[in-house]
Amino acid sequence: MNRQTILLVDDETGIIDVHREVLEGDDYRVITAKNGREALDILCADAVDLVVSDVRMPLLDGYGMLDGMRERGIDSDVIFLTGYGTIANAVECLHHGACDYLEKPFDIFRLRDKIVSALDARTLRRAGTDGPLALERVRRLREALAGQQRYRDIIGAFLQHVRDTFAPDGMALFMPEGDGLGAEPRVVWGNLLREENGWFEAATPVLCAGDEPRLLRSGDSDAPGCPEDISAMCAGLAVGQGRGRVIVLRRGAARGYTPQNLNLLAFFATHASAAFEALSISRRMQEMNLEIVTSHVASVEAKDVYTRGHSERVGQYAALVGRELGLCDHDVELLRLAGILHDVGKIGVPDGILKKPGRLTEEEFALMRRHPAMGRDIVSKVSSLVELVPIIYHHHERVDGTGYPDGLVGESIPLLARVMSVVDGFEAMTSDRAYQKARTVEQASAILRENAGRQWDARVVDAWLSVVDKGFLFLPN
Repeated sequence: MNRQTILLVDDETGIIDVHREVLEGDDYRVITAKNGREALDILCADAVDLVVSDVRMPLLDGYGMLDGMRERGIDSDVIFLTGYGTIANAVECLHHGACDYLEKPFDIFRLRDKIVSALDARTLRRAGTDGPLALERVRRLREALAGQQRYRDIIGAFLQHVRDTFAPDGMALFMPEGDGLGAEPRVVWGNLLREENGWFEAATPVLCAGDEPRLLRSGDSDAPGCPEDISAMCAGLAVGQGRGRVIVLRRGAARGYTPQNLNLLAFFATHASAAFEALSISRRMQEMNLEIVTSHVASVEAKDVYTRGHSERVGQYAALVGRELGLCDHDVELLRLAGILHDVGKIGVPDGILKKPGRLTEEEFALMRRHPAMGRDIVSKVSSLVELVPIIYHHHERVDGTGYPDGLVGESIPLLARVMSVVDGFEAMTSDRAYQKARTVEQASAILRENAGRQWDARVVDAWLSVVDKGFLFLPN
């Protein structure tokens, strides 16, 4: 899909710069003008989908600009920004032909919503799929896709809205995995495709040929073997560097799909593609943020030869305990990540304390006790890692209330932090440290049993010892 073009018109350059930066980040092509006269010159020379304009400007105001657009036959939609929020002023904006208006002051998110709605309506209108019902269906799909954090949830929301809108008797979704269009569809739904479907296999290459949406109707000679009463549509989905396809089918000559239906399906697919791209960007940012924080962990472990590999092993151990306790996949992954990052706060502890071979003084121990809070402060600045904060902050609490930093008791300590405490303690006991030689697995297990219910949660200790009995250990050399 070609990038849509937005013209921003305002005599305040600071406002223009902020809006342009945000909208270019949303992959719009953005051009700017300082007044209505300059905007008309641009509109006569360039194809613009949407004009977002202040009303009151020098030389030529927004209303004059809109009148000039009508006189010149310029078919761009207009949103007016007005600092005079009265009903009469709103009516005047719409009376002059604006598709919408927004009162100042406003936040950029409201403006983005207005822009998306205006461009959606324009796209549907130009595709011959005009009408409030189609626009409302697109709005609902957009809301359902917004903020989804898993690919399967995007697929689920997309297919649900396709089903509700087009009432198919069958649907198939092909997703790119390096195996091309000849692969089996990822999702197949509907009685129509559960029946004998040799004709569907024959029709699929026809529907999926090229990048443009395709419509197959009764008697189409391009799909030999396809029953005469079958109507089908296919639209492409951009998924990463690959391309997927969604196909919807309906039986009954009187219920055949129309070109307007195809345009709407293609528009749905465009929104789903945007959701896939947004999720991909979000995940890349999360990976970058995790790399930054884990580099701090590497710096901590580089300070002390005895702790190299400690964090990775704690993460592996914590995930194993999560599985043993029957926790959900999401919590198991939180445990793995928190294990890797649990000691990141030690970046702020002096090397002399970390490497000291003997017992710490009270002053030194006070500094060491600060590392959970420092770890919390580091990790909490990364939005994708905020769920790890309670685990990292509380992994030195004890169930008898004598731990730190908050002296929490029993189940007031988050369960995942209680898991972290057990595996962190075990890994520390079975590794060589500056202040002690590694204990055997049997010795460390005995210490856990002895202190279960005092230092450590007894249920978590039992779960970990069960893991140990199964031999799932990654002991340092």
